[in-house]
This record gives sequence, C-alpha cells and structure tokens, in this order.
Amino acid sequence: MNDFSIKNLIFQDKEIEIIDINQSKNNNQDKITITFKSINPNHPEYCEKCGCVNFGSKDYYIRKIKHVNLSNDMECELLFKQKRFKCLECNKTCNEVSDIVEKSARVSTVLKEKIKKECSYGRTIIDVAYTNNVSDTTVNNIYNENVEIERNPLSEIICIDEFKGPAIEGKLIFIIVNPIDNEVIDILPSRKQTYLIDYFKKIDIKEREKVKYVVTDLCPVYLYIIKSMFPKAKHIADRFHWIRLITNAVQQIRIIAMKFHLKVAIKEVGSENKNKLKYNDHFIMYKILKEHYRLLNFNTKHGPQEYLRRQGHIYGDNYKYTNQEILEKILNNDNDLLEVYEYLQELYYIVYNVQHKEARKQLTRWCEKIKKSPNKNIYPLKKVIDTIYEWENQIVNSFIISDELGGNITNGIVEAKNNVAKTIIKSSYGKNDFKKFRKQFLESERIRKERK
Repeated sequence: MNDFSIKNLIFQDKEIEIIDINQSKNNNQDKITITFKSINPNHPEYCEKCGCVNFGSKDYYIRKIKHVNLSNDMECELLFKQKRFKCLECNKTCNEVSDIVEKSARVSTVLKEKIKKECSYGRTIIDVAYTNNVSDTTVNNIYNENVEIERNPLSEIICIDEFKGPAIEGKLIFIIVNPIDNEVIDILPSRKQTYLIDYFKKIDIKEREKVKYVVTDLCPVYLYIIKSMFPKAKHIADRFHWIRLITNAVQQIRIIAMKFHLKVAIKEVGSENKNKLKYNDHFIMYKILKEHYRLLNFNTKHGPQEYLRRQGHIYGDNYKYTNQEILEKILNNDNDLLEVYEYLQELYYIVYNVQHKEARKQLTRWCEKIKKSPNKNIYPLKKVIDTIYEWENQIVNSFIISDELGGNITNGIVEAKNNVAKTIIKSSYGKNDFKKFRKQFLESERIRKERK
C-alpha cells in the first residue's frame, strides 16, 4: 500500500501527514504500523487547571493507538506523533485535540464505534475482543462508558411480562413492550411490587394517563400496580394464560384417570404377574392416555383438521388409527374426560366467536354450568373457576378488539421479545451484569428497528 491509499482508507479527509509505514509479523499475523502527525494541530479551547486560553508550543510525543484491522489477516496500529502545548499562565501541559483518538484512549474513535456496534448485535465480549485484537476489559469499558439508552415513551397499549435473567432482586426481569410499534419500552431488574411502583411514579402522570390498555399475565402483583399507576387504562388478562389454566386442569383430570386405570390393571393382574399387564384393557387405556395427552386440549372446530387425520399406533396394536379415532376411543371409555372435553370445546367456541359485549354473560353461564356439575371427579376444573371469577373483569377485557392491532390484544409480542432476550443470554453463556445486559438488549432492538 502507498501513502495515498493508506490516507484514503484510514484517515479519509483528515489533515494529516504520514511519516512512515512499516509492515511486520505479530504472532504469525501480518501487522502494519503507520506513523503520522497532524498538519495543523489544534490546542484545547481553555486550560483545565486555570481556564486560560493562551497556549504555547512545547514538544511532540509518540502515542500508540489500536485501529480497525485492514483485513482479516492484517492488524493495524497507529503511532500518533501528537503535539503538546503548554499553558502560558500555569505551565500545565496538554495534548492537541484530534478526532482520530479521544483523550487518554488507546483505541481509535473508529475502532471504538465498531466495538460498540458489534456488542449491540448480541456478540460476546470475548468474541468482539478477539476479532478486534483488544482485551475483553477494553471492550467491556468501551461499551459501559459510551452506551447510555433511555426508555422509549409509553404507548396507548402496553404489554408487560417477565423472564428469567440477571435480575437484581429475585430471578425475574420485568419487560414493557409497545405492541403497536413492535418495540421494547424498557426492561427492569426486578418484578417486586414496591420497585415497580417507584419506577412508574417517576414517569409523568400525563404520560401514564395516555395508556388505554395494559396486558399482563395472571400474576397478582399486577392487579394493584395497574389500578394505581394507570388510572385510565383497562387491565387485560392475556388470553393464552387464562386458557392455559383450564387446559392444565383438563390434564390434571387426565392424570387422575391414568392413575385409576393403572391401579385397576395391577389389581386385576396381580402384583406378581406384571408381565401380563400389556394384555390388560385398563393398562392399554393407561398407555393411550399417557401417549396421546395432547388430543384432549385440541380445538376440534378451529384447530388444523389435518392433525385429526394424522395416523399413528396405539399401545399393543399394530393397526394404524387416526387421531380422531384415538380421541373417540378415549372419550367413549371415560365419562369424566368426556365431560371436561365438552366444557373445553364450549370455551373455545366462546373465545373465538363471542364478542366483547356478550363475553361476560357467556363466560358466567359457562362457569355456573361447571360449578353446578354433580361430578366430584372434575374438582381441578371447578377449582380453576374460582380464579376465573377473581380475574373476571380482566378476562372479559381480553375480548376487546383493537383497531391498531387489527385483532385481540394479547401478550404474544412480549413472548417474542422474551425469546430474543434469552437468545442474547444464551449466546453469552449467561449474564451477570443487568446494566450491561439492558444496554445490549435495547441497543439490539433499536438496530433491528432501524434496519426495517
């Protein structure tokens, strides 16, 4: 490389004079060392010690600076012949001002910006340090000192949730998301009620009053927080979470049925003849319930019908059955499972077909029907009804249709953001510093939005 190409590649339009270019090898890697100086060096505006604006020339000194690699196989080092000035009042020495390198820094401004950007992409500190031929401490310091990210403003709809990460209090990190613009508003190092209240109190009341809907899961902590911090907002219980309560209750009833069939099978065969269990009808039903548990939670009318047509084997039979036939076999064999399955299908109909105005009436009728059932074996489902009553207003609000989102307001966008955050944690083999993680996560979200 000649002086002209080096000057255009590294210094571009900066007024510098290249003194020397030296190529060598460092640990089997090519290295280029460029010695240069400024043509018109500038002194600081004023003396840091006495405030004087008059400076005199003193001398030069060579300053070693790490720079961006010219290629994957060529390391670049700058030797800056930097001019020093002397204050005419107090004789304090100071260096010339340059945009090539900041004061007291050992890496160039260009390299510093490159490191900041690479850290924001979710790469590990060690990986960024190795790529740029600097220490991991240097990368860590650059990122912590130069990246400050403020929260985004609250939107009309906000979704809040938590995920496991480097929290300060407890194990869960609190996340706030704007589903309208698909952006993370902020993440907090604690989900404690007192911490969240202190955080939201620092946000101006006028900004908080603009929030119309807040979507959460069924954590009791959020009931008081939403009511006190967002007085004009409607609290929405995410439909995935409250429906999962009911599907989990159905699975508990399935497990009770499994244990019953296994107990009867062992009693009929005898504890000494367990080898004959595989021929027992109760044991076969036990295995079917264990292997095909997903069928009981399937939405018959709105789910993918090809799933019901899919074929598979059942225990002890080489003949292929469709999932529809296996489901019918389960329901015909157990009246308790048949009852809760019908309740679940009725709930699916309410969720997908009933509008917000009729939701409270339909849900109340559905809950009363289960409560009045004389069947004591479905007590896990009856127990869930108490939670439905406790969160009735929030669950009814989940039927609201948003014009901005073009559908129901859910926490689906938050779950996607949680996966992004978990991916950053996994790629770094864990995170211990919340402040660093927050910067990296929010910066990566900002870059993603800019790319779109």
